[in-house]
Amino acid sequence: MEMHWVCCPKQSLSKTGLCFPLNGHIISTTVGGKNGKPKQGRAKWWSLGTCKPGQCLSWSTQSSSLVSLPSFLLLLAKCLETGEPVAIKKVLLDKRYKNRELQLMHLMDHPNVISLKHRFFSTTSADELFLNLVMEYVPESMYRVSKFYSNTNQSMPLIYVKLYMHQIFRGLAYIHTVPGGCHKDLKPQNILVDPLTHQVKICDFGSAKVLVKGEANISHICSLFYRAPELMFGATEYTTSIDIWSAGCVLAELLLGQVTQMKQEHDKRQASLIAEHNEQLKRTQLQAENELREKTMFMRNDHEAQIKALRCELEDECRKLEEELHLQKIQRRQAKGFVAVAVESDE
Repeated sequence: MEMHWVCCPKQSLSKTGLCFPLNGHIISTTVGGKNGKPKQGRAKWWSLGTCKPGQCLSWSTQSSSLVSLPSFLLLLAKCLETGEPVAIKKVLLDKRYKNRELQLMHLMDHPNVISLKHRFFSTTSADELFLNLVMEYVPESMYRVSKFYSNTNQSMPLIYVKLYMHQIFRGLAYIHTVPGGCHKDLKPQNILVDPLTHQVKICDFGSAKVLVKGEANISHICSLFYRAPELMFGATEYTTSIDIWSAGCVLAELLLGQVTQMKQEHDKRQASLIAEHNEQLKRTQLQAENELREKTMFMRNDHEAQIKALRCELEDECRKLEEELHLQKIQRRQAKGFVAVAVESDE
């Protein structure tokens, strides 16, 4: 079926709801074409405008205009036939790097994971190739929801924290059912929220990968405040437990209304803060998978500091789960089994 889409500038978003003026220019896209080239009989038509990322979507972006596009751009569009709003992520395909996002998103079908509706390729006059991912549109992010409560000097209601974390763990459990499937960049900006239904969806699989046992991976992934200790110490062989650590950081942030680990710009300092806040996190645990000689020398085996700052803020029913997530016991469990335990505790 032929479909038409129109892009929406920031003015089309109102506080009371969504409205979509029909403006923008028409471009032709294809389904099934190779390297951006059309395939006969498979063309679809889309209408795109000039809205800027970050102004009409809640995803975090690395670009501020259509001209400057170092990584990816996000657009809000509407299906003219059905009226359905969608988000279009435009990704520059760099031949030096392998893009796994499309491959992984094709495997995802879960209510707590963003869904892929369509994809097409496009090129520029400079022969740059772009992958365009058409996804369902979700108006808010966990980051903005949490920031709202923080800016108004309120604590997020515990019932919402439970509801959101329950769905986050469900989404992670599903992602991890793909053998070796790992998101690798879980953070509030990559967790979308429908403000009307409170449904949560994990998004942005740009860093995601299927981990293979015995194969080396890069350690410099995941945003610093949500990065697992083994990554900070340069581990190149790790498991999906790094996602669970990130989820624990998100949980603490929702409860405290701020980033759990203090703002630091260096991995070693960040790891030192983690050690100070976790009485059982020791060097032997961080060396379980990799030889980390030089990077771990500054840590002391006898470091027994309590996680006082965190404990005093958390309610009793949250402490057990929070400590489990932050003490790296998750490294000794299968992600799916651990998430099941967490969900049961949440209920």
